[in-house]
Amino acid sequence: MNIDKNYRIITDDFQFILQRRRTKKNKTNKQDWQTIGYFKEIAHALHDWKRHHLRSEWPSTLEELLKRHDALSTQIEAIGAECKTLWGVGPR
Repeated sequence: MNIDKNYRIITDDFQFILQRRRTKKNKTNKQDWQTIGYFKEIAHALHDWKRHHLRSEWPSTLEELLKRHDALSTQIEAIGAECKTLWGVGPR
């Protein structure tokens, strides 16, 4: 499941896997997915995505940070509904 253009969550029988898109710096500039972490609960994977997302583009003011935090929280709620559809479980 893609969270946004740079992050996705995949799963196997035991865990949720958070991945980030990366471009390899070589002649081909090939894009692939780098695993960021393995999580037993989807909520933990989404929490880590939020943390990475906030740190990747750090806002210049507290007000911007709070707006961004709220926007990401709203996005996580929407993702929760999709998770329930895909896997029968959503973030708690």
